[in-house]
Amino acid sequence: MTINQPARTALGIIFNIAMAYVAYSVCRLAFLLENWDLYSVSMTLESSMKIFRGGIWFDTSAICY
Repeated sequence: MTINQPARTALGIIFNIAMAYVAYSVCRLAFLLENWDLYSVSMTLESSMKIFRGGIWFDTSAICY
């Protein structure tokens, strides 16, 4: 079974957008780990989830541009 061209194009776009989100999240995590001594004083699980949630919103604007 083969996928027609418009479906392949749509799947390619979705895959590329998903990979951009993954790359931005990995970079955010790397930044957090690199600067852990600055953030570890007040970092909780709730605050880290808030950072990543806000990061997703920020990444969405960057990916859309």
